[in-house]
Amino acid sequence: MTQVNNHTPTAFRTGIAVLSLTLGVFATVTAEFLPVGILPEVAAGFNNTEGQAGIMITVPGILAAGRADRRSVLWFISFLLGVAAWAPSFSILLISRAMVVLCLGAFWATALAVAGRLTTPEKAHNATATVFAGVTAAMIPGVQFGTFTAGLFSWRGSFISTGLDSAAAFLMQLLPCLPCMPERQ
Repeated sequence: MTQVNNHTPTAFRTGIAVLSLTLGVFATVTAEFLPVGILPEVAAGFNNTEGQAGIMITVPGILAAGRADRRSVLWFISFLLGVAAWAPSFSILLISRAMVVLCLGAFWATALAVAGRLTTPEKAHNATATVFAGVTAAMIPGVQFGTFTAGLFSWRGSFISTGLDSAAAFLMQLLPCLPCMPERQ
């Protein structure tokens, strides 16, 4: 019997790790574009004008990963995105939108870099393409699904469903499938 450790992932563990990155990218991209489809509902939910609610689309942010272990950065971003779904006030919603913006760029950059490092050099392009599939799924059916969900359950239902996607990615990343990946020197 072959013993597997965190430095020698099996194909199954690598697949779960890449899937967690794909789901995480799907959740972050969906959360980024979701407000466009449900802006009037969000405005009404907080008794704001659509112009005021539109601020949540333009909230900028920057997250510098520095020299942190890439796995820790992914955990933090996935957790942060899951928390962002529960906004009790418009101010908190704006803060959560800033978190989404912080998450988006950092998760994309980190997930793509990590995906390529999870496999052998010959298979790195497949892992990267799989992560990009999460982006495509978010941009095409993700926002439409969010708008549909808002019609069924309210705009909060859309944000909560995206938060649940992020929580699933976070839990998958906590499994021992995603190895420690310090920044390359």
